Amino acid sequence: MIAGCVAIGTGGGFFCGKLLKNLYLTSGFPLMYLFAEPEYEYLYIRSMVDSEDENARLLAYYAVKEYGRGNTSFYIERFTKEKSPHVKRALAWMLGFSKEKEEVLATFGKYYSVSDKAVQKAMRESAMRLGIGEKEFSEKFIK
Repeated sequence: MIAGCVAIGTGGGFFCGKLLKNLYLTSGFPLMYLFAEPEYEYLYIRSMVDSEDENARLLAYYAVKEYGRGNTSFYIERFTKEKSPHVKRALAWMLGFSKEKEEVLATFGKYYSVSDKAVQKAMRESAMRLGIGEKEFSEKFIK
């Protein structure tokens, strides 16, 4: 009985900790402070995501990806808000590794015609990584 309670508590704590870290990095979820003292890296990365410096934002997006905390909706949201073509190109590249193919392609379709050439190239490459051929991409998105 006690061993079962300990196992359930440990498993629940592990799951909640992972969930809260993910929510904090992708959306700044402040409830995490009530449960644990956040690690310095997470605070630093979160502050860089909203930085005015495009290099800091770029570094933060790569860090979120490396930590495995980013999801498709996070990258799409940041892609739509981002003004810098340099950072937008990197976000398009990251979206090419997404499991939500249709969501990513819908975003590419919406923003392809208004994007810089470098961003368009990153979108094409990411679409190919998602299994869309050059011809199919051209038919769908290039008008």
